[in-house]
Amino acid sequence: MSDHSPNSSVWSLAGNDPFAGAGIQADMRAAAGTRTTLRTLITSFTAQNDYGLLAAEAMHRTWLDQQWSALAAMETPAAYKVGLLLQAETVRWLADRLDPKVPLILDPVFATSSGSSFFDPDLLSSLHEYLFHRVALLTPNRPEAEAIVGFKLSSDAEVRRAAVQIRALGVKAVLIKGGHNEGERLLDYFDDGGQTFFLEAIRQPGHYRGTGCTLSTSLACYLAQGLELRDAVVAAHSYVQAAIAEAH
Repeated sequence: MSDHSPNSSVWSLAGNDPFAGAGIQADMRAAAGTRTTLRTLITSFTAQNDYGLLAAEAMHRTWLDQQWSALAAMETPAAYKVGLLLQAETVRWLADRLDPKVPLILDPVFATSSGSSFFDPDLLSSLHEYLFHRVALLTPNRPEAEAIVGFKLSSDAEVRRAAVQIRALGVKAVLIKGGHNEGERLLDYFDDGGQTFFLEAIRQPGHYRGTGCTLSTSLACYLAQGLELRDAVVAAHSYVQAAIAEAH
């Protein structure tokens, strides 16, 4: 890491989506929408579209190193946003390079609806061991939260219990997203150990991809602009809902 003083940029470490619905491309739109400078470090190449993930390959460590060096020679970011990491090796590589003074927003991806064959089976355990204790905010959806805690989240009480267990793994705060639950009311749940709250939205018609990327990136952008974490969570939630409404 360079000794340049911190600025207001966000570094996004995520996958490349050729259809531009998610990943780095969604992150770039979120940063533009929140008027924040975004730097990009591609962690994987994917072949995907609105129907699913056809293929994915992790970026070779040499290229990870070169991208990181190019950015670190210029600046220290105000926040990190981390998305798709396919391999445990990439998790360990990242853990060795993070500046502990810079908040890390981790949007975990363990599998997709089209299957998990592209993911290292040790990915979740590596996140536990190397990254969770560095995370300012973890933003799993309900299936991802279920994979972390090992039980189904079929009630608000179970969501609350899951958040407590996830924080016990070392993350400072967690936002469990409710987009995968049934019904019209979508509830995201925030817990930082000091304050908890639900954020409610009404399900909009249509299929929207990249909402998790958009939420985590806009949240990192609001942190980079100086908002406190709780305020950034509320602002990012509102930003995503406005983006979905505008897409109609």
